[in-house]
Amino acid sequence: MKLIRFAHTATLGLALAGLTACGDDPAPALQPTLPTSGGDPVKEIIHNGNLPDCCDWKLTYGGGRLTSATGTSFINNVSLASTFNLGYGAQSVSMSGGGQSRYTIDLNGDKLISRITVDNSIYEFNYWNGALSNWRKITVDDGFAPIPQYTSSASLFYENGDLHHIDYTENENNPLNTVTLTFTPDERLNVNGLLPEGVTRQMGCLGFEHLYYAGLMGGPTTHLVKKVEVKHALYPERDYTLEFEYSADVAGRNVVLCNFRYEGQPASVTYKY
Repeated sequence: MKLIRFAHTATLGLALAGLTACGDDPAPALQPTLPTSGGDPVKEIIHNGNLPDCCDWKLTYGGGRLTSATGTSFINNVSLASTFNLGYGAQSVSMSGGGQSRYTIDLNGDKLISRITVDNSIYEFNYWNGALSNWRKITVDDGFAPIPQYTSSASLFYENGDLHHIDYTENENNPLNTVTLTFTPDERLNVNGLLPEGVTRQMGCLGFEHLYYAGLMGGPTTHLVKKVEVKHALYPERDYTLEFEYSADVAGRNVVLCNFRYEGQPASVTYKY
């Protein structure tokens, strides 16, 4: 009886030890869903020619996650290169690099970015059905010299999984100066989850495109974008249209080139995988 009792006690102790060991295991790191659907994740984005404000990117993945990104921004005719590193916890994402700026990322219940704090500027994001639906940017300091606070914002509207239009306000202190962007989808499916070119400022992710490609800023459109018509409420002389043409690789799997014209001049974007 003693032998049986000892064996039972030993077995129970081992079982409890196993349970304790399992309970001490760390929770798995967050695994965002990359915005691809049948194609490969893009690893490099290169802009050429006459373009609206934009960013080139070199994206590095590991374990199915975006782990680092080197971006070169071309904004207001100024070029600036930065490298960002992403860290993933069980319920959080951190971002380091990017020069002297300090970044804080908050996630919502769906593990999408709800807020980015960059020094004294705040970006807020909301989503509907997994896609970005509106955003606000509260600007307090441009990183070089204090400037008066102002707020930019936009609402994004969808139809059948594709962007239909965006209502964008550059400065809410002048709410009548709105810009409406109307989208026409292409026949091609957006298998690589590419952002539409030339409009990431109005989409709220100019300079943060890598966070979209990390799967942290909502899902992609169903189709690529064929055309964007940009209308200014107060300044119709600034209106313009972007029309895109795409080329795929030999296998027809990945989009490798996007051609369009901006301000009457040719522009192109090359994608590498």
